[in-house]
Amino acid sequence: MNKRQGRRNEHAFSVDLKRIREGDQETWRETFEKLFPVGYRVGRREGLSEADAKEVSQVALIEIAKPGFLDKIDTSQDLENIFKAIAWRRSVDLYRRKKTTKRGSGRVQSLDAIVEEGKGDIVEYLFAGDFREQVEIAELMGFLLQVVEKNLNGKERGILFDRFTLGLKIREIAEKREVAKGSVGVMLDRITKKVSEGLREQGWESLDKEEFVA
Repeated sequence: MNKRQGRRNEHAFSVDLKRIREGDQETWRETFEKLFPVGYRVGRREGLSEADAKEVSQVALIEIAKPGFLDKIDTSQDLENIFKAIAWRRSVDLYRRKKTTKRGSGRVQSLDAIVEEGKGDIVEYLFAGDFREQVEIAELMGFLLQVVEKNLNGKERGILFDRFTLGLKIREIAEKREVAKGSVGVMLDRITKKVSEGLREQGWESLDKEEFVA
């Protein structure tokens, strides 16, 4: 068991779905209290303000409280995953809507629009679309950006940008930075170690070095 799995087991999300379906108000209240900070953290991780993150979490709570929504949810873990997926999607919707409004153009493909275009029931879509994996990727990207900002110096971030944003080959990076080709390889190796160590501190497994520098 890795560090990340251990933390999940230690703070496992658990609610009484049977009592919720029966309409027990106290159980609903306890469930909302447990889920609200989950949705809030998702929103903040996506770059939303505190107020917007709270709004996203509230919207996600309203979503799961709709009649019949929980009929297709079998476990507490499923409920947490679906809630996180909704909060994440709503965060993306809100961010893109505000960005589009600011720029004055563009089309926002919201969760509602996606479902209306033929995906059917929102719960089925979230399960079928494997949104849990997308949420995991979003979380990883958030941690990765923090690690790059904190652990790498300006020159290392520049090489990282050349390699993975511009897609330059090691030879091209060497020519651009006016350094030996071997030096770029050494620096990429050092970058890999720094990023891996930073992610391990956050509870994520290290990156595959061969894929990182190949």
